[in-house]
Amino acid sequence: YMGTTKPLDPTTKEALEVKLPGVSKSKNSKYNRRKCGPDEMQKMWLAYQQIHYAEKHTFQPELLMLEMVSGKHFMELSKLKKTDVFPKGKKDNDFGIDNIIVLPSGSIKGREEGYVVITEPVQFVLDQIDNVYKRPGVAKYKFIPWLFPTIKSTPKSWLVEGSIDTISQEYIHSKKTRLRDIRECWKTMEAMTGLKNIVQRMYRKTYASMSVKKLGTSAKARKLTGHKKASTLDIHYDIHDTEQIKGYANEVADSFVWTLKDST
Repeated sequence: YMGTTKPLDPTTKEALEVKLPGVSKSKNSKYNRRKCGPDEMQKMWLAYQQIHYAEKHTFQPELLMLEMVSGKHFMELSKLKKTDVFPKGKKDNDFGIDNIIVLPSGSIKGREEGYVVITEPVQFVLDQIDNVYKRPGVAKYKFIPWLFPTIKSTPKSWLVEGSIDTISQEYIHSKKTRLRDIRECWKTMEAMTGLKNIVQRMYRKTYASMSVKKLGTSAKARKLTGHKKASTLDIHYDIHDTEQIKGYANEVADSFVWTLKDST
């Protein structure tokens, strides 16, 4: 660098708080206007299945698949417990309905209690989770309350200090026993698919955009996505539907009768 003033380290909070002309402070800001295309989603979905069947990165591909088909934040899904799943016929929850996964309030900032409907793709993921427990050495993680436990914790660490057989309820309910990092699986997926310029939070954007397109209005879509305001969907998702924008542009252009070419 030139001069006596050392520039800020671009990786520090200090540097991020400095607003530079034409530069967004938002993390991964270049992806703010992007969502995944159908081909990209299919490639990733198939890759996660292959990772599952190869018995790699235990519980990671299942968590990522649930993120894809639920439209919910990774953080709130990673905090789900086995008791939050209410299959068909089980209605003993605050909503009084079955076939849902309850999302506890406070799992992320501003989140009120809600739920994910167990659709066919969501059920597929839940079945995949059940299959994981059939693998050698994995059944013991049924004692962990989290829907997505980390296999980095061991039964020995679950015990009350000084005990040889008493499980510490405080410990197994702590963040130390739940899955919080899926980077290994993400890197494997990238290598398998060859996809680049994809970030995880694009799953939620994609789900929201597909919901608006299929249901017709942001007001309907937000009932699925959990956004408090329909305007949030309009701002962050609807206007970024590039194919829709192209279609609109051509529709408007068709009315430009004055653009007819001179045939002489």
